[in-house]
Amino acid sequence: MPYAFLHLGVPGAIVTCVVGAWATQVSCRLFLEARDIIPANIQSYFELGFALYGRASIYYISAIIGLYAWGLMVIYFIVFADIAKSLVTQLILSDKPGFFTSRSCYCIILALALFP
Repeated sequence: MPYAFLHLGVPGAIVTCVVGAWATQVSCRLFLEARDIIPANIQSYFELGFALYGRASIYYISAIIGLYAWGLMVIYFIVFADIAKSLVTQLILSDKPGFFTSRSCYCIILALALFP
């Protein structure tokens, strides 16, 4: 949201947030109404897609969820690396250019910490 406020200004960002909230509400309402209309016991998007469109919809829904999860992971890595880089630069290294003041260093550290 800060990015939206920075580039769109307060009125544009508020409109964008309201439109996003409205789209979310409509999407949830459509899912619940479709679930109630179908005679089967539908508990997930996969089951709803299979009941409406067949087997191919499972792959389509999985691809959408996978892309969404990948995007969230990338954003998490970028935000963590930028914050860690900023903290290390301000507290320890005082703007010395090098590997420890780059985003890559902290992305690697986070990846190693999260690796099972």
